[in-house]
Amino acid sequence: MKQVLKVTTSHHEKRESTHPEKIPFYSTNDVIETMAILEDCRESNLWGIIAGAAGLGKTTTIKHYLEVKEQALFYTPRSNVTLKSFLKDLADLFCMTLTSTNANDMTNELIRFLTMNPKFIIIDEFGRIMRNGNMRIMETIRDIRDASDRNLGVVLSGHSDDFGELVRCGKGQIVSRFGPVYELQGPTKEEAAQIVEPLWMTPEAKKEMAHLITVFARKYGIRGIMEELYEKSVRLAGDSIITMDILKDAGRRTVYGFWSKRI
Repeated sequence: MKQVLKVTTSHHEKRESTHPEKIPFYSTNDVIETMAILEDCRESNLWGIIAGAAGLGKTTTIKHYLEVKEQALFYTPRSNVTLKSFLKDLADLFCMTLTSTNANDMTNELIRFLTMNPKFIIIDEFGRIMRNGNMRIMETIRDIRDASDRNLGVVLSGHSDDFGELVRCGKGQIVSRFGPVYELQGPTKEEAAQIVEPLWMTPEAKKEMAHLITVFARKYGIRGIMEELYEKSVRLAGDSIITMDILKDAGRRTVYGFWSKRI
């Protein structure tokens, strides 16, 4: 008679195999629209914008795009970025050396380079380059694009609030240059169900998790809900599957306070 071994998935194995960072990348409608803008701007040297709440998947989608489009350049400005540091960062991305230290001369060097060497750059967290309504860097991007025969394709990615600020503070000469613009809507009910499918949860708990993602993604972000709520649920469940009761218990302990009040 064969011996039957009872296999128990440990807390660590369960947590690692279904950690939010290891969940497969799904092509939601937001992903499809974002990918389309990235490709259009790369192919036609357009100036596009991708906006949405934090945690909806903008950066994740962009990084997935970069895996298959190696010629695309990715840039996240520092929080204390200045015009000169921005121009220097661009030159570094383009693998060129600037000989000037004056902002106007640095800009002209970049224009001359781009006239002969078209580039495509994705700028993440673009709100950092327009702090307090300062449009100087945005105006410089416009000038570089115009003077280099639009040989610089650009996609700005950031929060919806930053896009609103850009429209309010941006002069007509900037806003009129924008090509495709897309604001992420968050996952549909069907897409949310697909996202939570790999999780170590009962069907009832998965359904509720998908509901929370659908309702609150634009407020808290998919990443925020998944990491905050699911991580706490895993710790409370130990080696057991996450049930509805465990999910609710975890929800009351999150910074979002799910189920601690009527939602």
